[in-house]
Amino acid sequence: MNEQDRDFITPLMQENTVESWAEAVCIAIAQLKDKDVKALQVFLSDDYAEHIRLCGQIAKSLRGEK
Repeated sequence: MNEQDRDFITPLMQENTVESWAEAVCIAIAQLKDKDVKALQVFLSDDYAEHIRLCGQIAKSLRGEK
């Protein structure tokens, strides 16, 4: 992850809401690269709405919420 990506994620994490953390998780997943620095294009589901929902679940888990 480069510095520009962190510039998007850091303020979202500081907002400290489930929604902002979910957005940060989505951005982090979208920026995953392989060892050759090629984008992996990882999605948690074929359905994009489900991908977003799952990012929200990850955010809740990271925050210690149910």
